[in-house]
Amino acid sequence: MIGYFLSNADVGVYRIVLQFTLMATFMTVVLRSTLYPRVSRWGKIGDTSLIEASLSRAFTYSLILAVPMAMGGFLLGDKLLYYFYGADFAEGYITMIVLFVVQIINIFSYFFATYLTAMDRLKYLFKVTVVSVAANIALNALLIPLIGILGAAIATLVTMGLSAVLSMSILSKIIMIRIEIDSLRNILKASVMMGLLIMVYRLLVPLSNVWVTLIPVVIGGFLYLALLLKFDRKIYEDSKGIMLQMIM
Repeated sequence: MIGYFLSNADVGVYRIVLQFTLMATFMTVVLRSTLYPRVSRWGKIGDTSLIEASLSRAFTYSLILAVPMAMGGFLLGDKLLYYFYGADFAEGYITMIVLFVVQIINIFSYFFATYLTAMDRLKYLFKVTVVSVAANIALNALLIPLIGILGAAIATLVTMGLSAVLSMSILSKIIMIRIEIDSLRNILKASVMMGLLIMVYRLLVPLSNVWVTLIPVVIGGFLYLALLLKFDRKIYEDSKGIMLQMIM
């Protein structure tokens, strides 16, 4: 629909910023392939406690990557787009911010849909999909001619939010949906402190080239990881166990 209403250049900008933000859902895609067969098996034997626990952990581990990436994109996205793709693509910065929010909402929508599918609730998921697709088409047709690719991003945001709410309402009737509040708080704390470091860096150092711009990305990433492992003992123990298994 972007190609229908706008130019090929706009399509290119939207595709790049969308691909840029999709990196935030890398952990979600990995976890989905691992969890799907297990949730399907647990559903068949009626073990809802394991399903509920796995969903909570899936949210946490997906947000570990998505939240700091959204924070970093907000603070450095304009410069990263400019230096990697050019001035024309830097104009998609606001669209990119909206799409980062979309990816965070997508984590919940994606897992809700995955769990409904694994638990053989396809009939209900089909209804959610139909409503979401219809809403997406209508919103795109309305917003793209008005505000361009930003309109497409907003249409996706509203559609994804609608899909998440509808899927959650169905899944919550089957299992209890919980979010690990303590871990989420620790993720937010570490992300905010990383963000403060990046803000100070931008104030003190002119981002005059790509290498200077990448420095706060690397330092901020290490700081975030160190703070998260310090704040959250549960994530620390899980990470330690994974590392030991890889070594052994």
